[in-house]
Amino acid sequence: MSLEECVAGLFGMLDEAEGLKRSVEDAVAKVASRFPNSEGLLPVLERYKSMFSKSVVEDKVGPSGVKTDDGPTKGMFLENGHFYLVSFDMEKLAISVIDNMHPSESLIQFSDADNFLRKTTPFKVKDVFVKYLRSIRHPQSLEFDRVIPRRLEIEWATIGNSVDCGAFAMRHMETWFGETNEKWDSGFPCAHTQKKASLTRLRKKYACKIISSEANILRNEVMGAAVAWNIAEGFEVEKGIEWEG
Repeated sequence: MSLEECVAGLFGMLDEAEGLKRSVEDAVAKVASRFPNSEGLLPVLERYKSMFSKSVVEDKVGPSGVKTDDGPTKGMFLENGHFYLVSFDMEKLAISVIDNMHPSESLIQFSDADNFLRKTTPFKVKDVFVKYLRSIRHPQSLEFDRVIPRRLEIEWATIGNSVDCGAFAMRHMETWFGETNEKWDSGFPCAHTQKKASLTRLRKKYACKIISSEANILRNEVMGAAVAWNIAEGFEVEKGIEWEG
């Protein structure tokens, strides 16, 4: 099982316990116990637990335990090698699937069924979310159970592009807070050439953020190598920057 599947399993078990924080702790223990010899796995899962607990439990929440001040609850999903978002808007009672691929090419299917295993991913995710709402006795759980997941139409949808979904998903996560398509400023042009230029800039931005993040256990090693390369090539390195590695 891959690390991505482990993390997916962590969040997939969130509805198994009564309290969200307790549920996250139990899920981390369950996943980590299945990989006792995987070096570095537990610290990664612990960071996920910490980030998730802080963003959902410790931040401002509504009277029923669901965040209400920062717009919809959004999650990024990986299916068949493709990244996309599913958003839950508690104010508008809406479940939106945000995918950069044009509907004519999209890999995401929308099909409900009585059998959970026969549902497509958007409906499975909805079921898990509704179970969580019921577990905390959220007053809108019954209403949300009737909501049908729908694809959010976007003007910059791509055709023939199967490699940039991750960058699109991260930018969508950053910029969408429940607005209508007309009012949503994602920063993506509709023209192909300009759109590719935007994606190139985003890739650099996200790579820099990931590498320099405190959560990156190889941060010092990579940054040290970068400084060493700049010195070797004769480029000026800002004074005061010291990296281990």
